[in-house]
Amino acid sequence: MTTDVKKMVNEYMAAWNAHDINKILSFFADGCVFEDLALGVVSNDKKELAAFLHSRFVDIPNVKFDLKSVFGSGAWLGMEWVMSGTFAHSSIPRSVSE
Repeated sequence: MTTDVKKMVNEYMAAWNAHDINKILSFFADGCVFEDLALGVVSNDKKELAAFLHSRFVDIPNVKFDLKSVFGSGAWLGMEWVMSGTFAHSSIPRSVSE
């Protein structure tokens, strides 16, 4: 994996840890699709993703991501991370959280 990719991954994770929504969004194309498998939430563009990110940072105000490993092959990249934080409340629609 090239140094540029490692730098990008570190900057991406730093943006999450800083709760910097604009910086996180800078890693995505306008027509992106972001799926949070654990919550069953799909964001279909940057506007939806921004709203999702805002709700996550409100729901878990001290959320932190600890990058454990990065791996890639060709055009694919994977990351293993551990998320921790205190759950303050839920802005998840009831149909998702039930």
